[in-house]
Amino acid sequence: MSTQNKSENNAAMLAAGIERKSWSRTEFCARHGISLGLLKKLRDEGRGPHEVQLFDRIIITDDAEVEWLAANAKLETT
Repeated sequence: MSTQNKSENNAAMLAAGIERKSWSRTEFCARHGISLGLLKKLRDEGRGPHEVQLFDRIIITDDAEVEWLAANAKLETT
């Protein structure tokens, strides 16, 4: 079995029609155009997305992303 790097794995999943269901903190920040520092600040204030520790990784699931976006949308409209 050959070893693939992360981008090759992502490309293979995309080609197979498999959606990503979680992201690292860095990937989450890139998706939303925010810095890791801002994410940490939001998390420390209790306003960041829910994070899950999976072994030695911390991930943000797509469900947590949707909830976080909805909560922020409510804040912007009030």
